[in-house]
Amino acid sequence: MKKILGKFAGNSEKTDKYSKLTDSDLIGSIDANTNICIVDVSSQNDLINAKEEIQEGNIVLADISYIDSNSISIEKVISELKEAVNIVDGDIAHRKKNKVIIATPTDVSVRREIL
Repeated sequence: MKKILGKFAGNSEKTDKYSKLTDSDLIGSIDANTNICIVDVSSQNDLINAKEEIQEGNIVLADISYIDSNSISIEKVISELKEAVNIVDGDIAHRKKNKVIIATPTDVSVRREIL
């Protein structure tokens, strides 16, 4: 990661937010058949939103690091996302190390080998 981030890797300040790009930052067209959606899953509503995105044919990166045991279980999230992916004949992968689940629609698969 340090190679990718360069001089910014030494920054000890953490952020849980993603940077929003402006229209001038975009390269190419913003119209697409498939979108990549990032969902911070911490409640049943977040899980419902992630499942809807999968059903609409979008790729979902579900960050499950926000889950606490009082709201929803990790097992329930994984189970329901698997069910949603199976309905659309997609693919799902979970790398426990970084607590992100990747769920894809039909005709998109997740490569399991680490590059």
